[in-house]
Amino acid sequence: MPIFALLLSGVKAVIMMILAANAAVGVITETNAEKALEELRAYQADVATVVHATKGEVPVSSEATSSQ
Repeated sequence: MPIFALLLSGVKAVIMMILAANAAVGVITETNAEKALEELRAYQADVATVVHATKGEVPVSSEATSSQ
């Protein structure tokens, strides 16, 4: 019976290490995604021209679309 208890505690330790590694990978992935979004925002135009079928060309700022 003591061998079974040792194996069980070893399995618990391995599961905890896997969970910790998974959490670390999640944090790194989210950080990289946030950095990528910041870099993409640098390429975003502040003003765009929208061509509407009945109104013609209408300038739209990024501030007007960000609240929607």
